[in-house]
Amino acid sequence: MARFIIFLLLYSAAAIAQVDVSIDKFSDATSFYVSFNNGSGNVSVSNNYSDFVAGNSSMQIDYSFNGGNNFFFTTFKNYSTATKDWSFNITKFMLRYKGGNANSQIKLRLWEDINRNGSNDSEDEVYVCTGPTGAQSSWTLAQFEVANFSKLAGNGNGQLDLNRIRAYDIAVENISNTSQNAQFLFDELLMHSTYSPPQNNGAKLSGSFVQLWNSSGCNCGQWTVQQWKDEMQKMKDVCLNTLVVQYSVYNDLAWYSSSNLAFVQYKESTLDKIFEAAEEKGIKIYVGLYFDENWNNADKNLNATYSNLRVKHQQVINELYNAFALNTSFKGWYIPQEINDLEWQSNSNKNLLFNWLQDVASYAHSKDASKKVMIAPFFNLWMPADVLKDWYNDMLAVATDIDQVFPQDGVGITLKNVYYDVPLFYSKIKEACDANGVEFGATVESFKQTTGWPVDNGVFSAQPTNINTLVAQINEANANQASEIIQFEWTYMQSSLYDDYLNSALCISTNSVVIDEHEFHFYPNPVNEQINFNTVVKSIKVYSNDGVLLKSINNASSLNVEDLAQGFYVLQVQVDSVAIQHKIVVQ
Repeated sequence: MARFIIFLLLYSAAAIAQVDVSIDKFSDATSFYVSFNNGSGNVSVSNNYSDFVAGNSSMQIDYSFNGGNNFFFTTFKNYSTATKDWSFNITKFMLRYKGGNANSQIKLRLWEDINRNGSNDSEDEVYVCTGPTGAQSSWTLAQFEVANFSKLAGNGNGQLDLNRIRAYDIAVENISNTSQNAQFLFDELLMHSTYSPPQNNGAKLSGSFVQLWNSSGCNCGQWTVQQWKDEMQKMKDVCLNTLVVQYSVYNDLAWYSSSNLAFVQYKESTLDKIFEAAEEKGIKIYVGLYFDENWNNADKNLNATYSNLRVKHQQVINELYNAFALNTSFKGWYIPQEINDLEWQSNSNKNLLFNWLQDVASYAHSKDASKKVMIAPFFNLWMPADVLKDWYNDMLAVATDIDQVFPQDGVGITLKNVYYDVPLFYSKIKEACDANGVEFGATVESFKQTTGWPVDNGVFSAQPTNINTLVAQINEANANQASEIIQFEWTYMQSSLYDDYLNSALCISTNSVVIDEHEFHFYPNPVNEQINFNTVVKSIKVYSNDGVLLKSINNASSLNVEDLAQGFYVLQVQVDSVAIQHKIVVQ
């Protein structure tokens, strides 16, 4: 008998009603400025296993106060112009600590930077909230309610502007007249948001990026047509219908065999094979343009940086259009240079970038206005969400031929919280796209970075993410009404993550087909006992994934599947003169 299993859509995040977001795990004492008033001390990082709960370390402060009230020390963290946005439904901050003296009181102070210039100006204010005293032998969570913060300094609007935080500091004050010596450990600073993440909202992936390499990643640069057909069938099996090829020319290698560009020395026929397979499997293709790694370190203030690329993009567009425009699977263009809101903040280099984007996109449209032009920008926590919205408004007001903006969610690089940063910043990017008549989509990172910045100073490496995180990312993108949700990238799906996603059956549902103006449908799907049809059908057949006929019945309106093992099958139904084939999952 087919056993009932808990549908993987009911992932663990479904139990999350509110969100705690880590601000700092105190792994680097050198990133703090420490000041002692009428006392002294030493600040270091403790890697003693018993001395941390979160991360892999805590900040250890050995301090000494002289006798007298209001003597204190502070540990100050300054973000400079990378102003933090802590406004998303935040009700309190929390500090995990232990140790200290019973006469030492903890305070949390927040420093505003309204104009985001990295310094304290007349409109900026400092707010403070008093917390508990020390002498805790085990890890304790101090809580600082937002409502309890009071103004300490400044001449601004008299309100704590949580979307303009330049710095914070943790102050420890001697509240007695006696001298004292003690040790404090700070393990983690968090903020608490009342945001409730979306649960089981019907979201699913619609496509995938693919990076073409011959000797790394998916090793797909030299796949045969049949291999591409097999992989595209795997995509179809989980309802992916779009493939974004990261780039068509990489340095001096063209991934299509018909290239005659002067700077191309090597040619592969990979794109030719991709389009052949896509035509058969019904996959839509975005073709990426020219890319080389020099972009990452190029001077973004020089016009030559853009003019050289502009020429190469136009040449590649010409060749790609001539080679593949007649393919029904050719959906559009992808501009592969990564765009971010850090390198382009001044008006001069914003103008260079935005006009360059418009030039490339308008040239692509000159070939065929129906082919969409997509970008997938990267954003980090360098500016508040409302400022990021303004940045996108500025870009789309100039680059009017950009059709689709699919920002990367940044969860894979470990700096973004899927339940805080993604909904906050995605919502503002979506508002900018809507205001400019541009389609908003999402690029979800299906990996977890293990080395390289920002994890460490090593070379970038990553592993596939887990299914719970991926489903949470997909649900957040869908909650912000992403038109399509594209995962980056196919390499990470060539692992158990694919099977986990397949078994989650995110794309399985009750299925309806209109035949001669009459609706035919079958249900449920997934199924664990019996498939039902809304009419008597000529024949019902169930095949294994490798084409073996397992069950067959004629002139029936239902089919019992209790004897089938859990898994995916192909259902084939003959309705009048029409044959219908669909994937089903037996639980």
